[in-house]
Amino acid sequence: GNASSLDHSYGYDASIAEWGYISIEDLLDNNATMNRDWKPCRFDEAQKKVGDYRRRLYGR
Repeated sequence: GNASSLDHSYGYDASIAEWGYISIEDLLDNNATMNRDWKPCRFDEAQKKVGDYRRRLYGR
């Protein structure tokens, strides 16, 4: 059936280089947290933010 926009989110999975929908319940079951301060951005901006975060976290 069709997924409600409240039940699923759309995004990019870098581990398999694929765009698609994911269940919000599955995300929460795997220790994801909701970020209510999130602001939409372009994909290239998101990749930079993730890269910056990983460099701060892992020192790379």
